Amino acid sequence: MDIVIVNSDNQKTSSSFNHASIPTVIVDGPQQDEIGLNAMADAMGIENRSERGLYSDELKTLLQYARSNASSDSQESLKWAIRKLEIKLGTPPLSENKIRFIRNYAYLLMEEQRIKGRLKNFKFKR
Repeated sequence: MDIVIVNSDNQKTSSSFNHASIPTVIVDGPQQDEIGLNAMADAMGIENRSERGLYSDELKTLLQYARSNASSDSQESLKWAIRKLEIKLGTPPLSENKIRFIRNYAYLLMEEQRIKGRLKNFKFKR
C-alpha cells in the first residue's frame, strides 16, 4: 500500500516521506529513572504520589530487576518483566504486602545472580 501526498488542488506532490522531519527525543539520566519508576508504579497498581513515596525503595529494587531482565529499556518491556515475575509468583500469602513480596523475591534473584557471577571467578586447580 502506497501513501500519496497531495496538495490543496488534489494533485500528487511527492511520493516520499522525509523521516528526518520527525523530531526524536532521547531521554537519559535522572529523567530515565523517573520514567522507569513511573512504569514500575503503573505495573504494581500504585496511582497516587503518596503511595509511590511510601514504596520508593521497593520500586527502585523492582526497576533494577526489570532492567536486568527486560529486552529493552522501554516502559513496556520493564512492565512486562515485572508482570512475568508477578505471574510466576502468584498471590502472596495472606497478610503479606504484594509489592514487598515481589520486591523480596526479585532482590533474592538478583543476589543469586551476583553470587553465581562471583563464584565463576574462582577457579580451582587440582
